[in-house]
Amino acid sequence: MMSLQNTGAANKLQQLLHDAGFAAEIKRVEVDGQNWLRIRIEGFVSRQDASSFADTINNQYGIQQPWVVRFLRSWLFIYDSCKYS
Repeated sequence: MMSLQNTGAANKLQQLLHDAGFAAEIKRVEVDGQNWLRIRIEGFVSRQDASSFADTINNQYGIQQPWVVRFLRSWLFIYDSCKYS
């Protein structure tokens, strides 16, 4: 997942990931009174799978410092900064 405040940048990155074959979705959240758009890809079986994906995305698209977190029974790829904003 990644967090952005710019709707255009979030849509651009989501489309880039969709075009690459990833089911990225945008979720709106509020953190400390600020609205953020989070782009996330879920459903990884293990932390290792999500981390490997994060490395691939970093190498191919320059998306760095993602979060990988457990959510219910699967792992999420989460990202918090972006060159696309």
